[in-house]
Amino acid sequence: MDEVIIQGKRAIAYFDILGFKNRINNTPFDILSATYEKLIKNTDGEFAIMDGIITNKQVCFRYVFSDSLFLVAKEDTEESFIDMLSYAWRMMQLFIASGFPLRGAVTYGEIYANIEKSIFLGKAISEAVILEAQQDWIGAVVDLPVINRYEAIFKRDDILSIIMNVILPIHDVPFKDGTCKDYHVINWRQNMISEDGIKALFKNEPFDENVQKKINNTLRFSKEVVDAHIAYFNDNLVPEKYRRFYIGHKVPSGTQMFTNGDEY
Repeated sequence: MDEVIIQGKRAIAYFDILGFKNRINNTPFDILSATYEKLIKNTDGEFAIMDGIITNKQVCFRYVFSDSLFLVAKEDTEESFIDMLSYAWRMMQLFIASGFPLRGAVTYGEIYANIEKSIFLGKAISEAVILEAQQDWIGAVVDLPVINRYEAIFKRDDILSIIMNVILPIHDVPFKDGTCKDYHVINWRQNMISEDGIKALFKNEPFDENVQKKINNTLRFSKEVVDAHIAYFNDNLVPEKYRRFYIGHKVPSGTQMFTNGDEY
C-alpha cells in the first residue's frame, strides 16, 4: 500500500476517554478489550444510523492509541472539514452511549502525518492535546482558528449550513482553573434520544467529587441545548447521517418510537 503523507494545514481533532484508567482497574481485561475493540470497529466508517449500519466510506483519517483518538481531515477543504466534524459528532454520541465519555478539542494548522506509519507531528496537534486537557466536562471545543478558516460554511443559505450551526453552537465551556470561556463546541446532544434519559448515561461509580463536577457541567450544557431548542433536527429535512440516534432497551420502529427519558 502506498504511503499517505499529509504535509500542510488541516483541521484535526483529539479525544481522550475519561475514566479509562478506572475501567482498566475495575473491569476484567478480556471483557474490556473485547468491548473496546467492538466500539472501535463500529466507528470505522461513515455512520448510517437509520439503517443501523456503518458504511465503508472513510470520511477522515483516524488513529487510536489506548484511550486517545486522533482525527485528521483528508483535505484542507470545506467538504473534508464537514466530513470530519460530522464524524466526530456521531462518534461522540456512540462512545457516550457505550459508557466511554469523550473530551476533546478541534484545532487547525500545519501538520505532518504519515498515516500508514502512524507518525503525527504539528502545532495543531499539540494545541489540541493541551486544549482538551484543560476542560472540566464531557465535551469538545472547536478552537477559533477552525471557525475562521471555515467561516463561509456557517453563512450559507442552505440546509448544511443550518446543520453545522446547530452542531457547533457557542457555549461557556468550564475549565479546570475555574473559569468559563465561550467556544464553539460539538453538540453531541443534537438528535440523541436516550430512553432512560441523558443523565443515566453518565456513571460515577465509585463516587468521585471531581467526576461529579464534570458530569454536572455536562448536564448543564445538555439542558441548555434542550432549552435553546437545538436538541433535535426534523429528520424529514436532513440527510440520513444526521438523523436521530436512539439509545434504549428496544429497537425503535413504527409505533414503538420512544422519547428522551429526562429533562436533559
